[in-house]
Parts: sequence; C-alpha cells; structure tokens
Amino acid sequence: MSQKSPLQEEEVFFDNEYKNVEPSLLDPKQFLQQDTQSILEGGKNQRYQCIQKAYELLGNIQNSVILDYGCGYGKMAVFLALSGAREVYGFDISNAGIKLGKALAELNGVGDRVFFDKMSATDLYKYRDGMFDVVIGEEVLHHIKKYPGFEQELQRILRQGGKAIFFSEPFGHNLLIEFFRKLIIIKKKRSTSGDRTLTYEDINRIGQYFSQTNMFYFSLLFQAKRFFVGKFHKGPVRAVLKACYKLDKILLQHFPFMKKWCGEIVVEFIK
Repeated sequence: MSQKSPLQEEEVFFDNEYKNVEPSLLDPKQFLQQDTQSILEGGKNQRYQCIQKAYELLGNIQNSVILDYGCGYGKMAVFLALSGAREVYGFDISNAGIKLGKALAELNGVGDRVFFDKMSATDLYKYRDGMFDVVIGEEVLHHIKKYPGFEQELQRILRQGGKAIFFSEPFGHNLLIEFFRKLIIIKKKRSTSGDRTLTYEDINRIGQYFSQTNMFYFSLLFQAKRFFVGKFHKGPVRAVLKACYKLDKILLQHFPFMKKWCGEIVVEFIK
C-alpha cells in the first residue's frame, strides 16, 4: 500500500475530527463569549487570549468580504456572516468539514452569503486579485508555510490596505515548550508531517510581500495550560495557571526580549 502524502494525512486527520459534529444554530454573542472567556474565569478555550486579539484586529467587518483560510467545518465563517460581513468564503482540505460548513450556513440562514470549497492553499488562483478585505485563519499558518508561493497568492487576493490575520499559531523558539509539544503529539499519536511551528524566519519571509507585519505574543509560563486541558475548573489548577498568567504579564512587560520564548502568537500582515 502506497504511503500517504502529508496533505492526505492531514485530510484524513481532520475528516475524523469532524465526523461526529452536527450542524446547529449559532448565536453570535454566545459564540464570541464562549471563544474569548478566560479559562481563569470559567472559560474552556485554552487559546482565548489569541482569539481575543484576533477579533480585536478584525474590527468593524460590516459589508466586508472575508476569506476564512483553512475554515475547518465553517463555524467562524458562519459567525462572521451573522456578524455583518457581506460575503464570507472558506476553504479547507477536509471534505467532511466543507460538507458540514455548508449545512451549518444553510441552517443559520446565511447560505446565500457564505461559500465553501474543498481545496488546499495551492488553489488560491480561484480567487480574484484584490477580492478580500480580510483573510483570517486559526491554527493554519504553521500548516501552510510548506506550500511554495502561498505568500504571493495571499498578497494577491487581498485588496490594497487589506489585512491577513493568523491566530493561535504555535511559535517555535522555546526549546522547552517544543519538547513538551512533541510529547503531547506523540501521546495523541498524531502525524507531524504538516505540523511545524512558526519561526521568525517564516514570519519575515511572508512579511516581505506586505507593507506591514505585526506580531503579538502569548503564553510564556502560561503555556503550562496545555497540561491541564479539561481541568481548568479545578481550584489548584486554576491557582497555578493564575500565577503563571500574572508572571507572564510582568516578565513580558519588563523583559520584552522574552517574547521570543512565548508558545503562541497572532500575526497580522497588512497589504
């Protein structure tokens, strides 16, 4: 039996991730609250800091045309349409994700304004020059950096002054975090073929095609949260994470050079 390519491995992985998800009605306010609520205050999304920053960078999306880059099963795309975007496009390599996204859009009454395609980052030629006001992607840039020429295509499909926002991206300059990250991947028995953390070299290579690049850093000591997923409600766990969170604030404010050792970043490219 022939060995699967990295792209095929990713497709199989995400098809399995979405196979038990059912489309449901989405309340934009509730969705936003659930995604951005601190895990120190009852929230469940460990990447809430990155999500908060991404939505802050999005700003006013009324009448905007947006691309959800690596849209998964389309939840964010539907949320953006319900929040006022004129049109939202999304693509993903997962056939199961795209089918679910279309069903989700129809169920929420935005099927005429949300458009999904099964494709990879090599297929952006399908989009017109300057077609999008915003491109947004969650946990996707570290997967697509391996595709030759994607940077030029990303720049091409944005209008002048438009922005590309990639959030909840793993940053790879902390050797200790990288060690534990690999342990977690091994424990989950997940292929790493398409899962490479970002570096400054990656960001600089992509940024050369844009007029401005902004980076925002999160989770130095607070990256310890990865070991307590599902246990954020427990008092001792919350106490440890709260201490890590406060120390991060102090360290990153007074010692900016330590930002390079954070575990997560949000990147904004402006054309």
